[in-house]
Order: sequence, then structure tokens, then C-alpha cells
Amino acid sequence: MATSSENANAGLKTRHVFLDTEVYRRYGHNLNDKVLQRLLQLTKDHISTLHITDITLEEIKRQLGDMAAQVAQAVNRGNRLLGNWRSVRSRYSGNQPAPADVDAAALGNEAVRDFDYTMKIEWEPKRHDALNLPAKDVFDAYFRRDPPFDKPDSKEFPDAFVVAALDNWCRKNHEKMYVITKDKAMLRAVAQTATLLPLPSLEDYLALLVDDPKAIEKVERIFGSSAWDTVEEGVRDQLGHLGTVYTGDLHDGEVIHHEAGNDPVELIEFKVISASDEEIEVVAKVKAPIVFEVQYLDTSSAWWDSEDKQFIGGEKEVQTLELEMSLSVLIIVDPQDESITEVDLLTRDVYVREPYETFK
Repeated sequence: MATSSENANAGLKTRHVFLDTEVYRRYGHNLNDKVLQRLLQLTKDHISTLHITDITLEEIKRQLGDMAAQVAQAVNRGNRLLGNWRSVRSRYSGNQPAPADVDAAALGNEAVRDFDYTMKIEWEPKRHDALNLPAKDVFDAYFRRDPPFDKPDSKEFPDAFVVAALDNWCRKNHEKMYVITKDKAMLRAVAQTATLLPLPSLEDYLALLVDDPKAIEKVERIFGSSAWDTVEEGVRDQLGHLGTVYTGDLHDGEVIHHEAGNDPVELIEFKVISASDEEIEVVAKVKAPIVFEVQYLDTSSAWWDSEDKQFIGGEKEVQTLELEMSLSVLIIVDPQDESITEVDLLTRDVYVREPYETFK
């Protein structure tokens, strides 16, 4: 990172930045994530000012509640299985204490409380009350079919209120603001303003702060050397921690196991998000081979119960999918000895489905 505020701001058009809800979700709502921590340091150094809206906070609270429910369901299901195993073992080794179930509501409330406290105490964002905007302005945009209402059946009212609140603040204060989002409806709405600057990712924003061609050239050289083996090893070691979501066509499909494939991990692109004499921080997009085992219900011998709307009979089968997945990785480089000192997988979940067949 540049040592002076003037150099650090060289690539920025404004110090104001807003993160859409999907950005927080992308990092698992974990404010200790290293990329988010880089932004936090910028706010503490008064290089960046984070903005947030009441609507964004409410959406985050809902998502944290959903995540807590999923975690509680998984833990409690595991507890039941563990209880079954222990009941068998207790015949020979005595009674075992029953594992405690997780209260989804309490877990969700705790997650929301921790997020709120950390945001208020450490981040100190500028808060905007989007819900207090005159509804007429937003409904006028809706009836004119202005973005984000420009698609059939568009009802993106939360996005519309958020964009209006940020735009109003910028116009009132003669400022501009980066809006970081990959949400297509919000991007279209942002593009209609003269004050809001869209960026697809936090990494893109952080990359604007680095105006150091030599650092980029050095990273390219290091990634092209045997040092890349350290990155590949680090990625492979962390693939087991990935969450998996099956979205394919197999009935009741569920990923029951995954592991690294045999092909090499390949670099797609990278962005330098900070550079100093001691270390260079890079967010890279890589292509990694992963083998997934998907368990599903083979319905070829089953019959459909129209009353209960489910298949009766059928056999559980497992299909193996070998896929190349695009992953984001934080890589820390030592510019002195040109070594890789840290590799952290940023991607948390991958979506798994059968590859589309191409016909020639």
C-alpha cells in the first residue's frame, strides 16, 4: 500500500463506497475476512468511507437468520446420527452424554448481535435511512419502468430505495460513490444516476488503490515460476472445506463427498489489492479440478404418487462428476525472496451440476 494518502487515493474517483448485500453474503457475512479487513484498514486510515442503508442491514439480518437455520439443521441432524451410534456403543461402555442441539433462533440472534456490534464499533459506517424516503419517488420510477423496474414483472423495491437514498446523499453533498454489486437490476439502476459508480467486486475496488506496475510485473513473474506449486498445494489442501450446493438434474441429488482432481490448478487472472516492500496481497481467480460424488434417487424403477407428490421405490445411486471450478484465492507474496507466504481460499460454496453437453 502506498505510504501517503495522496498516493493511496491515486486510482480512486471518490473515497465513498457502498457494499450491496450480496457482497457481505459473498464473504459469508464474516467481517473478519481478510479482504473485508483490508477495506476496514482503509476506513481507519481515512482513505475510504463505508456507507450502508437500513434496508441492507435488514437483508443481512434475514440472511444471517437463514444461515443459522441451515447450520442448526445440519448440527442437529448430526447429533441424531451420533446419538444412534452412541446408543449402540453404550451397551458395552455405559451411557454417553447426549450432544446438545442448536437453537436456530438463538444462534441467528447471536450472529445478528455480533454483526451489528462489530459494524458499529469497528467500521463506523455512514448509515442511510432508505426506508424513510418518500415512496412517491420510487413508485414514479416503477410506473416509468426505470431501472431496476425495466424488466417484465420487476419488483426490485428494496434496490430502488437503496439506490435512491445513496443518489440523494451524493447529490446533496456534491459527492460520488462506488457501489459494489453483481446484482444486475441494481447495476442498471446505478447506471441511470450521475453520482454512483458501479464495480463488480471488492477486489476491483481495492485494486484501484494500487498504482504499481512493478508489483504487478513481479507477481506475474512469481506466478510463472516454481512458486506457483505453493499456491496449487494450498488450494488443493483447502478444497475439502468448500461448501457444495447441488443444482443439477438428478432427482434428490446431494453432494456427499468431494476431493481434488488430478489436473493442475491454473491461473485465470489476478488483482493486486495491496503492495509494500514487505508483502504483496493478491486476489487470484483460479481454475481447480474437483471430483464430486453426487447421491441421487434413480427413479427408473419407481412410481409417482400423485397424492403425496413423491416417488415411491427407486434406488439410491451415486454419480461421479469431474468438474473444473472457478475459485477466488487470497495469495500473499514476499517480494524480497519472491516466495508465497500464505494461500487462503476465499470461495466458500460451489454450485455443482452436470456439465452441459456440446453437440457438433
